[in-house]
Order: sequence, then structure tokens, then C-alpha cells
Amino acid sequence: MSAEAKRLEQILESTFGLAFLAHLTGIEPVEILTGTLSASEISSRTKNFKRDTRESSIVDSFAEFIRDYPFGLAHDWIRLGKELSEARQDLARVLTEITEELQAFGFVASFDASKQYRVQSDAYSHATNSDFETLWKPNADAWWTHPNTLPSFQANSEHLSGFAFDDAIIQPTAMAKLAVPNPTQVYEIHNSQDWLSLVEHFATEAKILHLDNWRFSEDPGLESVCIPDWREVATYYEGVYLSPAAYLGVSYSLIELGDGRVTFLSGWSPGATFWFPRSQL
Repeated sequence: MSAEAKRLEQILESTFGLAFLAHLTGIEPVEILTGTLSASEISSRTKNFKRDTRESSIVDSFAEFIRDYPFGLAHDWIRLGKELSEARQDLARVLTEITEELQAFGFVASFDASKQYRVQSDAYSHATNSDFETLWKPNADAWWTHPNTLPSFQANSEHLSGFAFDDAIIQPTAMAKLAVPNPTQVYEIHNSQDWLSLVEHFATEAKILHLDNWRFSEDPGLESVCIPDWREVATYYEGVYLSPAAYLGVSYSLIELGDGRVTFLSGWSPGATFWFPRSQL
């Protein structure tokens, strides 16, 4: 199996990834939770699944899914984790059907300095770099685990249809090419092991906010998660990149470290690179 194929296969190993594949078949989790549809419908729909690229691009479908997932459907899909896992083999057919589109979108692509874009204008928040702390620090009531800096996004062009944002407050009206010096030291996350290695090498603990239905809220005794100390990471790297495939394969799942502690990747966007301003280290 090629490295690219392995990077796509991880989508089948997470509830988040399986939920995306089920979403493409037209199923909404509430239909199963309310009894309108049987859980067996997930497998039934995969058998006749055929992507109609005239209807919408895979990027459009992906963007629609992730806009809904973190702030709403996440909780419902997590409740259906068992049902999704049982349908994994059938959902693999959906992944096979869309593999070519995902690769064209850059789902398994490595960081590419020539394809970085930044939000030029944001209709919702009008955010600029000066509005953000330089580097994210652990704090109470946090659920995100990324550096608190504005990221760039990797795409083939600046056309907005080529981007997907996992953040309800980011509503860009324009993107602009970002000039990135070459060579640039960027840590790349392509799977859960890449995230675990980063956490284990630069570990710190962050207190978490318990929200109804969040995965870690299933254990009310869990008070913190292990995350990278971004100030330490910044002494070695200029940025951290998350591939779209890893975004689906790693996000929103508790991952156990070798010593029994847990980590959690959330609040990122697919193809995002969070940068560390060198002048403020």
C-alpha cells in the first residue's frame, strides 16, 4: 500500500472520518437517533453510492460537513460511533469512490510553501494578527489545542471554493497568497502518530472545559488533556501543518499516550498551517 493510500485509510479509523463518509450518502445522524431510519441504512446506502460531480464538488460537500460537525452534528455522530464502526467495511466503498477527488484536492499532500493563502477579509470577525495572542497558552475553559495565531491555508488557488474551514467564526470573503520563505521548518501532521510524537516531545497539560456531549465529558473525572507546549515547539519549528486526511483521521478523538494520559486535537482546519512569529519568541 502506498503512503498516500495509507494516509487516506486513516479516515476509516475515526468516528469523524466515518461520519464524513456517511454524510456523503445523504444520511443525517438525527434520522437514526430518532428512529426515522434504521442504523442498517448506513450500509444500505453505500451499496448504491455514486458521486455525482456535477451536483457539487467534494470540497463543497466537505466544507458543508465540517461547518456542521464541530458545533452541532459532532455530538450526534459521536453517539453513533458504534453504528459507524459496524458499517466501516461498507463505508470503505464510499472512500474508494471519492479517492481520486480527494487526492486532487490535496487531501494527503505534504506542506507546500507555494500554495499558502491567508484570510484577507473576514465578514464575521474582521480578525487580524494583532487581535490574537502570539502563542497559545494553556488556560481554563479551553477546548481547542492549536496555537492561538492566525493560520494560512493550503490550496491550489485563492478561489474560495477551494477552502474548507472548521470554525463557525471564520467567514472569509477573500483569500490572498502568502509569501513563505523557502526553506521553512514546518512540522507536518499526517496521522495520529505525528500528533502523538509532537505531544510527547513537547508535553504540557491544559485544563479542559466540560461541555455536554463532548467526548471527554463522558469521563467527568478527566480534568486535563496533554497538548504540545507551543512556545517550546516554536524554538524548533516556524509552523505546524495539518493535512486534510489527518484532520479527519485525528480530530475530535481522545488519544492515549504511553503513560496513560490523553491528548485531543481540536479547533484546527484541514490544510491549515499555524505560524509562530519569530520576533516575539
